[in-house]
Amino acid sequence: MSCNELTEEESKVNMIERDGKRVPISYQLGTFLSHLITERVREEKRRPSYNQRSNIRELKEIPWIEKLLQTPIEDHRKFCLWRILIPYLVNIKGIWEFEIY
Repeated sequence: MSCNELTEEESKVNMIERDGKRVPISYQLGTFLSHLITERVREEKRRPSYNQRSNIRELKEIPWIEKLLQTPIEDHRKFCLWRILIPYLVNIKGIWEFEIY
């Protein structure tokens, strides 16, 4: 079990009661909404920002794609060209698209 998974017992929802009466659901929804917002903020902090993603263009090579360029491909050649190799050669290596074909 990973750290994010809960046991069946832990995943049950407990209804809060005061003086033997259930607390209105709106109180509980506010707490849950706060939890969701906190989770969204954490996720946004984990994702790379636009500036971090733009550093990809500063790369001179990507090792696994360089290895792929040296490997004969029998299956899915067109897909590899279309989705991996041509964008790599144009964006990272700086080769003009008309030179590739």
